[in-house]
This record gives sequence, C-alpha cells and structure tokens, in this order.
Amino acid sequence: MSTKLHSAVEVGHLRKVRRLLTADGANLVNAGDGLAEETPLHLAARLGKADIAEILLDSGADPQLRCRCPFVNKFDMNNGRGDALHIAAAFGHASVIEVLLAACEPQAPDADGYFRLLDLTAMYGHVEALNLLLERCPMDVSVRSQALCFALEHAQIECARALISSGVDVTTPRRLYRPDGKGIRPLQFALSPYSDPCDDHILKTEEEALELVKLLVEAGADVNANATIAHRFGRYDGCDEVSILSCAAHYKLLKAANFLLASGADLNAKDEKGWTALHVAVASGNPENVRLFLDAGASHQVTWNICTVLDNDNYKFTKKWTALDVIGMCDTRILDLRVSLDWKKYTLIGDYTEVIELLVEDGADIEAKHETRYVGNTLLHSACSIANLSAPAGFKRSEFENGIICMNTTIQRLLPTVAAFVKAGANPNCLNRFHETPLHVLLSGVMNAIETVSGSYKYHHAYNWVEEEEKPSIQLLFQCICRTVRVLASAGADLN
Repeated sequence: MSTKLHSAVEVGHLRKVRRLLTADGANLVNAGDGLAEETPLHLAARLGKADIAEILLDSGADPQLRCRCPFVNKFDMNNGRGDALHIAAAFGHASVIEVLLAACEPQAPDADGYFRLLDLTAMYGHVEALNLLLERCPMDVSVRSQALCFALEHAQIECARALISSGVDVTTPRRLYRPDGKGIRPLQFALSPYSDPCDDHILKTEEEALELVKLLVEAGADVNANATIAHRFGRYDGCDEVSILSCAAHYKLLKAANFLLASGADLNAKDEKGWTALHVAVASGNPENVRLFLDAGASHQVTWNICTVLDNDNYKFTKKWTALDVIGMCDTRILDLRVSLDWKKYTLIGDYTEVIELLVEDGADIEAKHETRYVGNTLLHSACSIANLSAPAGFKRSEFENGIICMNTTIQRLLPTVAAFVKAGANPNCLNRFHETPLHVLLSGVMNAIETVSGSYKYHHAYNWVEEEEKPSIQLLFQCICRTVRVLASAGADLN
C-alpha cells in the first residue's frame, strides 16, 4: 500500500516531501508500496522528478533497492526488477540519471542479470540519456556492443547512430551464451522485424531496416559474414550459418537486399545446407526478391543436398534440389532446417504462381522428374504428397509448439501450391515410375495423413497453451484435399 510520501512524490510536492521526511523519514524513505515494492525513490525515478530524487538520497534513500518495474515491458508490472537507476534509464529521464550516477554502479545489470543501463536507453530510444551515459560512464566495448544490438533490434536509429559514433565494433556477433562463441551479428539484428520471437508486433518498417543496414555497412560491417540462426525455441545447440543476404530475403526486405547486393554481398553464397539467397526468397514466396536475384545473375539451377536414410534399409543417398524444388516439397522437415523461432511467422502459405512463373521464364523445367526414393516424381507429384505429413521431425516432438503449427501450415499450403504448379503448365497426368499421376499420389496418402493428424490432435488437445485454430484439424485436411482434387480435375486430370 502506498504511503503518504509516495503520494507527495507522485504529485511533485517538494515541501510536503521534506516535511514527511523530517517527521518520519527513517520509516518512510525506503518503504515499498506493497504491490511492486516500489519505494519513493523508484517512483521519483519513474516519473522523472530529479529534484525529489536528490532530496530522497540526502535523506537516506537506498539506491540499490530493487522493485518490480515495467522497464522490460512498460505494460507489464511483473516483467522485470530493477533499481532506481535502471528505472530512470528505461524511461529516459537524463536528469534523474545524473543525480543517481554518484550513488549507483552504472554497469551493474538488473536483477535478472541481463539489461544494463545502456541497453535500456538504447532499447527505448532515449538518445539524451544514452549520450549522457556514454559521456559520463566509461564502458567496456562489449557493453556498448550489446546496447547496439538492442537499438538495432528495436529500430532506434538515432541511438544506433550514437553508439556507432562512439566506436562500437559493428562486426562482432553477440554471444547469446553459446559455448562455441557463435552469436547473432549486428546486421542480422538490423534485418530482424521482431524484438521478441514470440511477439506478433513488428517493430520496424522496411525503410527503417534499410537505414539501419546502411549505418552498419558504412561503419564497416561485413556484408558477406555468416549469420547464425538459432533453432528450437531458444536452444542454441542446433544452429545453421546463413548469409546476411539470405536473412534479408527471408524477411522479404527488397530494399535491404538490393543495398546489400550493391555493397558487394555474394549472391551465390551457400549456407551449411547449400541454400543460396534465391532458395530462401523462393521458400518465402517473395517474387520481388526472386526477380531481384535472377536479374542480378542468380542461377535457379544451383542445387542443395540433403542425405536421406530409407526406412526399409540403411541405404543412404543424397537428394539434389534446385530453387523450383523448394516450392514442390511438402516434406517441411527440409524447410524446418532453415527456420528459427523468429522466422516462424513467415509460413509457406500463399500464392506461388508468380514465383514459379519467374523461375520457368528463367529456364526451370517444371516437368523435371526426381529420383526421390527411386519413384521419379515431378514437382506436382511432390506437392500432392500429403503422406509426407508424418515426416517432419517437428510433428513428433510434441514439446515444441511449432510442431503443431507446422502441421496445419503443411495442410494449408497444399491447395495454393498445387494450383500454382497447374497454372504454370504442370501436366496433371504425368506418370512416375509406379505409373501414378499426381492425383493418385494425393489420394493414396489420405489415410496416412488422417492417422497422423488425428493422433497429433488427440495428443495436444489437453494443452491449454495451444490455440484451438493451431491444433491439427481433420476438417481442415478434408477441405484442402477436396479443393485440390477439383483443381487437378479442372486442369484435365484423368479421374478414371
């Protein structure tokens, strides 16, 4: 419960504050409000009342006390704990920071051991407070580097500019607690649209991302350095290294991708699995970036490999996929190797018609057959292979929410992907080595798909944290199958 001193601080009544401190300062000066454990000094720091903060300090207020303060998320009082100096930094009150600096250690992290003062001013875009800290507090380069990452992530352009001007190294990745020293580079933070991978709120526009990338490149950032992509909800034991250009392609940032190319980014750089930026642009269903890369000289024929073990024996063989193959793959296990938690919002659902047309115009063979499991399927066969619903590892790892999302994603992308191939001229009556048409492949996988979806839905039905629309749906499966059959039939598929 708030004290009279809290009330006086809140309204900024200096005379009343002095009177209360004189009368009962020993009991009031460090008293918490009971809810957030906010002392009068915390309140003064939050409201930007530097004169009152100075009076409280002179009366014995403890600047090291911590309270539950909304400096990580200003709308959630339970989301963080910090002392008065961290609170003042989070809310950008430079005058209060100046008063408190003499009493607090400026480089001490908050109670969670994560955010420092510079991080908070950079994160929330408080340029005046940030410049004050840079001027008054000598800080290690690693502290300034981490603050730069927060400024880039939250699209705080002026804060990023100030930190870069202070001499921050724009090439060193942020470690993210990895034992091997790998981390996420500043350029990657500049391109990422999210501050929180689980947050739908997009923090930066394409123009802001471009401005941030320009700042970094002009300061010496290497456009051909690999970016580390973390997988599996914050577990960093399964990381791929992709090019910065691939990051721009995945986030559908046309202007940033164009600038990176003009700055010398390698168009044909491959990641650990063999994907180029063109593969990523195709997978993202982004015709603008696909056109940009093709016009710049990217080859749709560049292949990437994945080694597969057959279920019926231990024979291993390598599949070779081109850019066009990316769209035809219903087996999202392959694609799951490319995505991290903050990429999951960009699913493979959408109209790929224009992307396919661009690749076909560039010479891609839409009727090419693949020796996958010695079947000889075309891309249209592969797009119809709903039996592969059971293949992605994410579906069987029930502890990961993305396994559930992936299943519905795969179901929903069935119709638009098949329709896109048909519109581009794929033959619905082409036979594989088993004399199966794409329609045969689609219908032969129905029972397997029903079994997979049904079993997964029953397993996850009890989990309240899974939204109802994200749970695997048999109804959704049947709707997509029926509509896909109509598309194939209207294109001339033999129904006999």
